[in-house]
Amino acid sequence: MAAGRTTIVLGEKERRAAKRLASLWGVTPSEAIRRAVIKVDEAEIPASRERARRARAAALERARDVFEAVDVDAEVDRINADRDAW
Repeated sequence: MAAGRTTIVLGEKERRAAKRLASLWGVTPSEAIRRAVIKVDEAEIPASRERARRARAAALERARDVFEAVDVDAEVDRINADRDAW
């Protein structure tokens, strides 16, 4: 994989944090930032996808509950009657 260059501006707090991680992991601050981005991505993206999946499942459950209460034949008859009344 070809490396790309991205410039970021760190405040003093972020710079110190990057240096602490670099020291902890025995790498350069740049490598610490790269690893930290990957760690967050690996943790957050699946969690975000799971939250979205749960939200979709809940919406489908609610829709099913709504439609279970509907008498489809009666609704079709009502729609046809409304159409015929026009």
